[in-house]
Amino acid sequence: MALDPSLLNEIRTKMTAWDPKQRTAVEHALDHRLEVEKRAMSEDEVASLLRVHGDEPDTLLELIKLKAPEEFEVLCRMSQIGSQKVVYDARWKNGRPVVLKRFIEESVQAQGHLLERELQPHPLRMTHPHIIETHVFRNEDGEKFLVEKKLPDVLDDGWRAGGVAEASNLLFDIALALQYLHGRDLVHGDIKPDNLGFDEERYVLLDFGVCRKQAQFDAGATATGSLRTRAPELLIGSTGHGFASDVFALGAVVFNSLVGAFPLFNPGEDIPRVSTLEERREKENEISSRAKDAYGHYVTERLQAHVEHEGMRKLLSRMLAANPVERPTANEVVSKAHSALVAFIRTVGKHESISIEEQLSQLDAYLPEGDLKSVLSKRRLMALRSTLEGFRASELEGEREKEILAGLERRIGEESA
Repeated sequence: MALDPSLLNEIRTKMTAWDPKQRTAVEHALDHRLEVEKRAMSEDEVASLLRVHGDEPDTLLELIKLKAPEEFEVLCRMSQIGSQKVVYDARWKNGRPVVLKRFIEESVQAQGHLLERELQPHPLRMTHPHIIETHVFRNEDGEKFLVEKKLPDVLDDGWRAGGVAEASNLLFDIALALQYLHGRDLVHGDIKPDNLGFDEERYVLLDFGVCRKQAQFDAGATATGSLRTRAPELLIGSTGHGFASDVFALGAVVFNSLVGAFPLFNPGEDIPRVSTLEERREKENEISSRAKDAYGHYVTERLQAHVEHEGMRKLLSRMLAANPVERPTANEVVSKAHSALVAFIRTVGKHESISIEEQLSQLDAYLPEGDLKSVLSKRRLMALRSTLEGFRASELEGEREKEILAGLERRIGEESA
């Protein structure tokens, strides 16, 4: 079980710059892991930990003590550490790279709620080419970890599309993911660059720690999600998260990729971290004032100046409308992108996206029989009506699908005045 002597020497060399107490703690943790717990560490695993965290003894100590599921080796702790979970770069012991997530909430009830949200994209619940698959594994103590495929590229605030073609693919792919989520009455609630990845020539939506049913977002609660992609109604506090705020957030990411700044921010403007609460509140107030008083300057004028393609400019203008009622639904975004941006979109006809025909079949099989107005909530009826309107705009070709659509439209009836 002992480590290779050269690696032990490398650890000791690193330790010479540490505080003596830190050095002792790491030595004891290594001895305990290898000799008492009998948990081996591969040479690659130790070498990776030293390379990334050799100057961070507290982090190294955490990783040595960490009990990951036995199927995985942890290579480092990733930089994104939120209030809910810690994220690790890891791999299956057969070499396949993955992302491993561990909850930091101590209460069982809180962990249960977080796990429920994060596991919504579990393959047994939903499978979609533009939504990351999440799996759950346990360590020897029964602690649950989430496991996802490690994508080769995850976006960040500095990511630029380099033109309307790549921006069109980002917009269309993630709109397909939102169409799928919103059709299930789910709001993602935290769309931002670092929750979007790229894999196999498609963009993928990540991180479902905030995602929940629209009715579960309290309009009076503090807005979640990133400040830089937060919709005006959330900044002002007029409503809670909803389908429209997801659409705005996607528009904000695409806007940033073309303009070089988020809709209500200046290029290069710093965004205080959540940990600096007072600065964060001041920035929120400042951005809220811009949303109220200078929306045309920050959004409309910059779209005109930086986005030459008329189809993209008009679609982004609608997605970023200050009034959420004026924004298109995800279905409408997909439909409009399919017509106005289709020349740029590489995924059309190349990937197995959930087709409208398949979604209609699922709705027909899943929804209760009879008059849906008497069994579905008003909110659910509105979401379903919006979904069907998007399907109708797509001009279905199959007779069976047309019959299903017409039948569902009859069963939801006319919208009440």
